[in-house]
Amino acid sequence: MAVLENTKKVVKIEGDMAAVNKRLAVVEEHMGEMVVRSEISPILLDFNKVAEQREYIFLNGQPMRASELYIDIYAKAKRNIVIIDDYISIKTLRHLQKVKPSVRVTIFSDNKGSYLHKSDYADFVKERPGVKIDFVRTEGLVHDRFIVVDYEEDSETIYHCGASAKDAGGKVTAVGKFEDTLVKKAMNEVIERLKVNRKLVLK
Repeated sequence: MAVLENTKKVVKIEGDMAAVNKRLAVVEEHMGEMVVRSEISPILLDFNKVAEQREYIFLNGQPMRASELYIDIYAKAKRNIVIIDDYISIKTLRHLQKVKPSVRVTIFSDNKGSYLHKSDYADFVKERPGVKIDFVRTEGLVHDRFIVVDYEEDSETIYHCGASAKDAGGKVTAVGKFEDTLVKKAMNEVIERLKVNRKLVLK
């Protein structure tokens, strides 16, 4: 009976993920339309001219400095932050510099490439002793990168990130905010599925 119930849950999750992927395709197509707008095309043309300009990223079609964008998103959290990103590094942690001490952070990642080390996290804890981070593996369940601010709260906000935070600004990429209720619901079910995975142990 338990096996049948688990099978039903897996099938439902797979269906939800298919719905999320379909919605993402629409979002990405819409972002593509925004990026080619004439008012931001000069920035795109200048990307290879000045190193500093390579630090730009697009939030809903508007250019922002990559690191500032992530720092600002995380600073808005009141209760918790969920980061889903298989490629994390010390840069991922540095973006949490303005997070309030009472905010709990969960990073779902397989730490592919082993860019984030145990020593990196130890240094972060010394700098921000009040910020607690839980590391949990994705077990290959999620391909894209997501940020959820205040998960399961009225103020919950979900962002889809075109690149890992550790690479943000290196190439032209974008971050989009999810407004669709069905997509949010599907994403929340994915998070619940991820929560049962093994802890990620940094080396």
